[in-house]
Amino acid sequence: MPRMRDCRSECKVVLDRRAIHTPEMVEFLKNNVEGDLSRCYVYGSPYRPISSLWASIDGAVYPYADWQSTGFHSYVAVPSQLDKEVIDRYQLIFVSHPQ
Repeated sequence: MPRMRDCRSECKVVLDRRAIHTPEMVEFLKNNVEGDLSRCYVYGSPYRPISSLWASIDGAVYPYADWQSTGFHSYVAVPSQLDKEVIDRYQLIFVSHPQ
């Protein structure tokens, strides 16, 4: 069983490396009302909109996402990766990261 866990974590590392911002995401992040967020890590909130009114994530900006086209109610853009506890608490999904 330990081998399977190693394989899963190795696969996650490989997939995370591939999740670089798409050109469309870079454009969205650069043209955001909050300023240029293209150097941020981006997570999605698939279950509900998330905002600074109730969420407390250090350094986070919460751009709106069109749920019908993205599958997310809102994004969470942060300057560095979030730890698992924060991701689980807010039920976030990793979307992409800068190059």
